[in-house]
Amino acid sequence: MKKWLTLVAAMVVPVALAGCAAGLHQAAKKGDGAVLQKQLDAGADINESGTTINFSGSPLSHAAYYCHPEAVRYLLQKGADIEGVGGVLTQARRPLHWAVQQDCKEVVRLLLDAGADINAKAGWASHGTPLGIAAYYGHIQLTEYLIARGADIEVAIAGLNDSREGIKAKALLEEQRQKAVVEAARKAAQRQAEEKQEAIRKTLERADLVELLEMRPEKGLQIQALTQALIRAKNTQLPAFLVRSSVEERVDLLTAVELRIADAQALVARLNAQAEDAVRQGQSAAPLREEAGKVQTYAGILSAIRSLLLQS
Repeated sequence: MKKWLTLVAAMVVPVALAGCAAGLHQAAKKGDGAVLQKQLDAGADINESGTTINFSGSPLSHAAYYCHPEAVRYLLQKGADIEGVGGVLTQARRPLHWAVQQDCKEVVRLLLDAGADINAKAGWASHGTPLGIAAYYGHIQLTEYLIARGADIEVAIAGLNDSREGIKAKALLEEQRQKAVVEAARKAAQRQAEEKQEAIRKTLERADLVELLEMRPEKGLQIQALTQALIRAKNTQLPAFLVRSSVEERVDLLTAVELRIADAQALVARLNAQAEDAVRQGQSAAPLREEAGKVQTYAGILSAIRSLLLQS
């Protein structure tokens, strides 16, 4: 009798656990957090592959495929295998592949933030990587998001076949690659401009009044930085200079001021002429007029310095 009961128990436990696993997959499919917790507490295997209607894979794959972010978050917290590929029917797809196919952006973000391999290859040659899947199914925004997150465009293109959908996906990725090249060039140019401006700023911080007056005004951010530096020099350096300088030194400084005022006036005239040309061509003159206004401000500070020199 005891032997018979032991045998029954040995048969019942696997059946019970199998029931837990089935319930776990159903709960993941529905995004039912309470049932997920109950099934895991009962001993269900969090990474066991299982089949529900129209889908086969791990609980995490189920939650990803049916787009349940909270269920995905919970399963990840409980230690679900983020790269688990599931059974034979899953085409070696991981949870990230399924989330991408279903265009579930929030789940894609959760999986990537948790460390999912953004370039993992699926078993289906016509789809390839998550980026290839996004392009294959025409998920434009998700395609752009994956590229922004660092997905390899070349690997994605290589993983696509030459079916009609595959060719269309390759064209989309080629277009995105060109955009990425242009964006990279834009960012590089922006970084270069910022570095140049920072170098100008540091130079201006160290310059005295005489050195500032040796700098010719230029278009762009430099004119603003130069104006601010002149304002500081006028308020802090000029009073001391007027006290200790000779007449000859003040005349030399005045000459430098007059030259910079002439430069500024010439630059304003060019900018206004360019603005008029822009208007005649039907283009916006606002940026040019704004630049001319910056130069006028610079010239105004120079005029104030000239007045103080003349009064001395």
